[in-house]
Amino acid sequence: MKKFGLLITIIIACLFSSFSHEINNYRMICFDIQENPYGIEKRFKEEFLKYGFQIIDHKFYETLDAKNKSITLFLDYDYFLNYNGPSTLSVELTNAAGASVWKASGQGNTFLSPTGDMKGATKQIMKQFAKLKYTFVEPLVDNNTIPNPFSNWTEDSVKVYFNSHSLSPIEGIYKNYSNDGNSYKIAILRNKDQYVGIIVDADNTLWKKGEIKITLNHIEGGAYDAEYFDANRKKLNAIAGIKDNRLLEFTVPNIGNFSFLKIYPSSNEHSNVGINTNVQYSATGSGVLIYDNIIITNYHVIKDAEKIEAIININGMPETFSARVLCSDKTNDLAIVCIKDEKYKGQTKFPFKILSHTVDVGTSVFTMGFPLTTFLGDEVKITDGIISSKSGYNGDIVLYQISAPIQPGNSGGPLFDKNGNLVGITNAGIDKSVAENVGYAIKSNYVLNIIDSAPINIPIPKGNPLPKEDLPSLIKILKPYVVYLKIY
Repeated sequence: MKKFGLLITIIIACLFSSFSHEINNYRMICFDIQENPYGIEKRFKEEFLKYGFQIIDHKFYETLDAKNKSITLFLDYDYFLNYNGPSTLSVELTNAAGASVWKASGQGNTFLSPTGDMKGATKQIMKQFAKLKYTFVEPLVDNNTIPNPFSNWTEDSVKVYFNSHSLSPIEGIYKNYSNDGNSYKIAILRNKDQYVGIIVDADNTLWKKGEIKITLNHIEGGAYDAEYFDANRKKLNAIAGIKDNRLLEFTVPNIGNFSFLKIYPSSNEHSNVGINTNVQYSATGSGVLIYDNIIITNYHVIKDAEKIEAIININGMPETFSARVLCSDKTNDLAIVCIKDEKYKGQTKFPFKILSHTVDVGTSVFTMGFPLTTFLGDEVKITDGIISSKSGYNGDIVLYQISAPIQPGNSGGPLFDKNGNLVGITNAGIDKSVAENVGYAIKSNYVLNIIDSAPINIPIPKGNPLPKEDLPSLIKILKPYVVYLKIY
């Protein structure tokens, strides 16, 4: 019996050794990331990225040369939700020839939700993968990853690449805006120690997709030493700089200045392009406490959340509490988040009230929230303005247009009038390169609607008399009710 046990051990060890040796010959995993209701694709993407794999989709796979196709694996999975026993999840990696390279399975726990079941099963599967001790390591980008002369790259394939890599601030797709038929899009990617900007779309035949338009060498901060190719492909020296992580500006001596606006990836707080191992959370946003442990925010802030942290100013100090989604209104981009944390003591007095009617154009308003926390810090920020219109983008009657600018991270934060009444929830802004001082907010009567339809009874804040024509005092009173949300 001991010999039999030893034989089984040797066979298992040999199988792991064989799997490990074979899987080290691959560096890309191909599958189409979809919005699975249980987050399966998203988790496998995140897990395999940690091991150094590049994640691509089938469209991008077709652009690869034979060498890169030979080092690509295909991921397939199957799951079974069992409400009378353990749920199961199985995964298999096959090569381009269809041969199985590795497969494993895991089980969930029936007392968890289906999402929790699949999360637990994924962890079991990846623990099995860890035993293979995968060792293939490559630079973020090498000459095989970015073809030369980039002729195979399209806008779609560039987006797939961005979705599977941690990106430098300057990387992305940019567009120049021109009315003379000379507008085009460029994709800026890192190639070893340099950045290259390649044409991915153009309004004319002057430029071909894949051609190099610019090269950049980072100096410091947002400054770059650049080379710019004109219409005759003549190389011109230039100085480049990126502002607010969105606007790329060039100065070409003796010629002039021009700029590009980053259009992908989105700079909003819920963008999840690439995996940055230095930042544990995937998105941030703002919210407002309206009763006890109840927070109003945007649906788009929390839509992909597996875990939510609410940071609230308690007696002048920020404190972090666990929270979960209570209910949501996808159509009107609203959600109710409920703090579920033993250390949270709750609040019963709320100094503001939620208006049940729309306010007039010209009404003075101000926003409170946590925009661009990576650059501006975690302190609540204030912007003021007026109600510019009683309808939003394309005449949307759910929204106000406001002159208070909305920045990434402001989403879900409160819009107050100068009497301290909650008149809306901010949800979108327009880049200042396109339009100055334009933002949008969801009207407060839609906030009352989601409160009324919530699965629990939520009292409406009654409000107290607040100081008028004294904005600093008003902000000081309202600040403890503005919430900084971190989404995981």
